[in-house]
Formats: sequence, C-alpha cells, structure tokens
Amino acid sequence: MRQYNALDSIVPLLRQLILVELIVRSQRPLYRGEVAHRIGVPTSSLLRPLKAMTQSGVLLATKRGREVNYEPNPACPFLPELRSLLLK
Repeated sequence: MRQYNALDSIVPLLRQLILVELIVRSQRPLYRGEVAHRIGVPTSSLLRPLKAMTQSGVLLATKRGREVNYEPNPACPFLPELRSLLLK
C-alpha cells in the first residue's frame, strides 16, 4: 500500500513525478516522450500537466523541430523551495 505524505494532498502524483524528473533527476531539458518513458505513463497523459506548469511559469518549454523540450524555469520564484519539497 502506498504511503501518503503532505505533498500528496496538495500536488497530484502525476505532477509530482513530472517535477521530480525535470527538477531533481535531470540535468538537461527533456521532451515529453522522455518524461513519459521515465515515469512509465502514456505520453498523452502529460499534455495538460506540462501545459499548466509551463503557463504558470514553473517550467520552460522550448520548441526544437517537432519536439518541445521542458526544463525548470530558473526565473520561477519558488523553484528552490519546490526542489526541496520534492527531495523530502
């Protein structure tokens, strides 16, 4: 049985997994397919969360050819705190 923490009640699990990959584990931008493969979900399930996190300024999206690469937005004012929460 999965153990829940305080972050689970605030941020949906899928968004947590996306953020862990992009903010904690990866040292480079990732495209949607890479993120999906790493967390074991269909690529299509990432469309809305990535769009929302990009529009809110948490992530940056950079189009390269047909792919869009995602990375943490260094201008996000709470990025250090978010990284700290994800590490706990």
